[in-house]
Formats: sequence, structure tokens, C-alpha cells
Amino acid sequence: MVTEAGDSSQAEDVNRDPFRVDQLILDYDYLLYRIKDHVASIHLATTEVCRKQNQLVCSGIVEEIIDNNIKNVRELLAKCKELEAYFEQLNAIDGIVSTFHERMDEIVKQYRDIKVHTDSVSRDHAATK
Repeated sequence: MVTEAGDSSQAEDVNRDPFRVDQLILDYDYLLYRIKDHVASIHLATTEVCRKQNQLVCSGIVEEIIDNNIKNVRELLAKCKELEAYFEQLNAIDGIVSTFHERMDEIVKQYRDIKVHTDSVSRDHAATK
């Protein structure tokens, strides 16, 4: 009985939003949130590295600290690469969105052509009876 209710609910969701636009919106918002989070994280880490570097310049440079800073910079570069991947996802979404209206217009045109053809065949069939 529970599976029937779950199936019914799922069918209603598909009928209400067959192209899963609501899920796409949520995924897009989450992607933007992740980008903002990464930018903030990179900003904080960069500020901290700069502060430490300034401290080193003022108080003298120690090899261990330099190695640690190099490690921190490498971690920042890895985060930047991850951020770049998110921006590539945004570019992919932009490509989909920019051609969406053209594709929808083509689908509507094809639907109308099929409907006109179907109506014509129905009329011809009715006339021959």
C-alpha cells in the first residue's frame, strides 16, 4: 500500500513538472552556492597566507614556514581548479539555456506539422468512407 502511494506521488510529480525544471532550479542554486562558498574560502585562505607572509618578512624567514606556505598555496591552487570546474558547469548550462528557445520553437513546429498531417489523414480517411 505504501508503494502505491509513493508511485502515485511520483506520478503526480512527473505530471506537474515532466521536465524536472524544479530540480534543475535547485541544482543550479546549489551550484551557485558552492561557487560562492569556494570564493569565500579562497578569499579567507589567501588573506591568511598574505598575513603570514607579511609576518615572515617583518620577523625573518624560516625554511619550515616557507615550506608550509608553499603547501598552503598549492591547496589554494587546487581549490581554484575546483572553482574553475564549477564555472565550466555554468558555461555548459549557459550553452543549454541559450539554445533552449530555438529548440522549443523547433519542437513546436514539428508538433504542428505532425498535427496538420494527422488532421489531413483523418479528413481523407473520413472522406473515403
